[in-house]
Amino acid sequence: MKAIPVTEAVGMVLGHDVTRIIPGQKKGPAFRKGHFVREEEIPAFLDMGKANIFAYLLVIPRLLAGETVTRDDIAAMGHGGLCAGCNVCRYPLCGFGKGIC
Repeated sequence: MKAIPVTEAVGMVLGHDVTRIIPGQKKGPAFRKGHFVREEEIPAFLDMGKANIFAYLLVIPRLLAGETVTRDDIAAMGHGGLCAGCNVCRYPLCGFGKGIC
């Protein structure tokens, strides 16, 4: 996952729930993890104060769009959800995102 400006996140997969809070009236999810961000939803994100969101950077949609995906791109993504993003990589002794790093 990577922090992406919401205006550039159209077509990406939301990596977390986004909660809408209306004081005294309502608190609940406006968008759920796994939601594909659409252009018409950008104002709703901005109204909730979400200038940036965390989105999954998936390889297959990029390939289908004709983009070049390098080994460095895949390594930077921690593709597959296995990278814990440690400051110093200790693979294969890493806990793969289980908080053991």
